[in-house]
Amino acid sequence: MSLLDLDSSDPFIEKLAFEIQQKRPMLHPEWTRLFHQPKYVNACTKDEEFRSWREFFRQVSVKDAPDNGVEDFAMNFAIEQLQALFNSIEAVDKRNFGYDLQALDQKSEKVHIEVKGLSSDGDVELTGNEAEAANIHRDRFYLCVVSGIPNLPVLRLVQNPALIGLRDKLTIRQADWQAGRPVP
Repeated sequence: MSLLDLDSSDPFIEKLAFEIQQKRPMLHPEWTRLFHQPKYVNACTKDEEFRSWREFFRQVSVKDAPDNGVEDFAMNFAIEQLQALFNSIEAVDKRNFGYDLQALDQKSEKVHIEVKGLSSDGDVELTGNEAEAANIHRDRFYLCVVSGIPNLPVLRLVQNPALIGLRDKLTIRQADWQAGRPVP
C-alpha cells in the first residue's frame, strides 16, 4: 500500500491532504487515530512502501524520536482502547502525579494508569515518581504497556505493578507485562 492508496473518502485523509497542501501539519492525535488502523501501515509489504510512509510522517512533522511518536501514539491508543474497561478517562500526564491517565472503573472507583509505549519489546521502567504512585495506589494503579508500535499495537494492563517490579526504579520485566491482560 502506498500513500496513493489512501481512502480519499475518509474525512481524516481529506483534511490531511488539505493540511499538506497548506503546509500546515495535521494535529498529532488525529494522525495517530487514523494511522494506527491496520488497513494502512499493515498493508505494506515492500521496503519502498515503508520508506514512503516514513517520508509521509516526516512531512506532517512526526519525529522519529520516542518523545514525539511512540509515547504520543501509546497515549492515544490507550485512551481509545481503555474505553471498553473504564469510564471518564482523563489525561493528567502534564500534572506530574506519577501516572498519565485517571478514570473510573466499572464500580465508579477512581483508577490511576501509567502508559508506556514500546516500538520493540523490552523491560519497562517506572520513574521514582511513577513507582511512588504505584506504591500509594496499589490495586487502583495500572501499568498500561502498548507494544508493537506502530505496526501491530497491543495493549496490556498490569494491575498493581509494585507487586512484581524490581525495586530501584520498579522495572517491569518483559515477560511480566506481556502476561498482563490483553485488551481487545
